[in-house]
This record gives sequence, structure tokens and C-alpha cells, in this order.
Amino acid sequence: MIRLLQRFTIVCAMFAVPSMPSLAESVSVTVIGTLTPAACVPTLTGGGVVDYGTLSASLLNPNTYIALPVKQLGFSIACTAPVRLTVQAATGRPNTVLAPTESTRGVGLNPIPLLDVANGLPVVGLGLDTDGVTKIGGYVVGPVVGSFTADGVAVDILTQRGESPSPNWVLQSTPGSLYTSFDFQNRFTAWAAVGELTPVAFTNLSGILQVQAYLNTSSALNLSHPIVLNGLTTIEILYL
Repeated sequence: MIRLLQRFTIVCAMFAVPSMPSLAESVSVTVIGTLTPAACVPTLTGGGVVDYGTLSASLLNPNTYIALPVKQLGFSIACTAPVRLTVQAATGRPNTVLAPTESTRGVGLNPIPLLDVANGLPVVGLGLDTDGVTKIGGYVVGPVVGSFTADGVAVDILTQRGESPSPNWVLQSTPGSLYTSFDFQNRFTAWAAVGELTPVAFTNLSGILQVQAYLNTSSALNLSHPIVLNGLTTIEILYL
């Protein structure tokens, strides 16, 4: 399941000052709210659920991981006014990705080809089996190059990685991931006019995300009971 979240919160605190020096007690008032340049609503088709249905254990290989078919989700963002934004992703299943290594943010690199990319593609986990130890597999989620439009006009996909967005965007021209496997970093995705490297303001964005999962070997999994794929990605909007 892929969930979407937008967050831009300002928190202020006002502390009551005792009216008499002899009073030691105090109370505080916390003022909270959300301030955004425009109200944006992200949407995924099918409620963001990527359902592989019921899979036969006979699909598994005793010695190698197997890739499942590529799935697609329609992705859109509707805003009340033109706004420049980026999105970042976070896994809800840290410490579960089936990969040689895992970053501090729960991301590894694909151990088998996914989305026609042999290696170096950031992936996240599908959860653990009921023993709480065995990793079920992993998956990649990323935007489909050439599928996005902003206010009806074709746009390019821009990316960068870091702790926060910077002006240093690069073009994404091949299949990629919404994640980065680098420790303590996020991958940011934005959209620009074709041929430009500066995110464009838009009111309505639409395009396609693609997802591909892979599974552990039959020799590693306990096939005496059903194994539930349980991936979870949260996509967050950040205003630029």
C-alpha cells in the first residue's frame, strides 16, 4: 500500500508569566496550525494498493530471487493555485528489505533486475514472515519517464538527493526509484518544463508510478503457511 501525506506545520508556544513573584506554578498555551502556499491533494488510483493477488509457491525458486510483474498506479496532485513542490518517499517497513545492505532509512539496492535495471536501483522491504526474522522480499516504486503532464503540458522529471531540497536538480531520463540508498538522505522528485532544470509551478499534475516486487527463495521461506506481502511507502509533498 502506498500512502500519501502532505505536511507543513508551524508551531508557536506562548508561556504565561506569573503575575506575582511568589507564584511558582504556570501553564502554557500552544498554538498550532498548517500554513501552505496552496492546498494540494495527492491521489493514487485504486487507493494506492498494489495487489499481486494470490501467488502459487511454485513460482518461487529454491536458489534465486524471483521478480513479480510490473504494476502501475495513476498518480496526480491537484492544487488550488499554481505551486512549486517536490515529493519524497519513506518506507513503513524498515529493516526488512531483502538486499545485500540496508541504509539507515531502510533502503537497499536491487539484488536482481527490476524495471529493466540490472543493479543500483533503490528498493525497500515487503515486511517479515511470521517468525519476525525472515525477509519476504522487496520492491521498487518510481515515476514513469514521459508519463507526466502539468496543467496539460508534458513535463520532465527532476531528481536530487540530500537532507533537504536544493537548486541542484538533474534530469531523470531512465527508470528510477523514489528512494535513495544513501544513509541519512532522501531522494526528492520534482517536475520541470521539457528541457529545463528548474521545478515548474502547476495547479494539476498527473502521471504514472510503476512498482515491481521481488521475492525470497523457496528454501528461505516457510511455505507451510500463507506468506503475506506487506510493503508500505509514504509519499510526502514538500513545498519549494
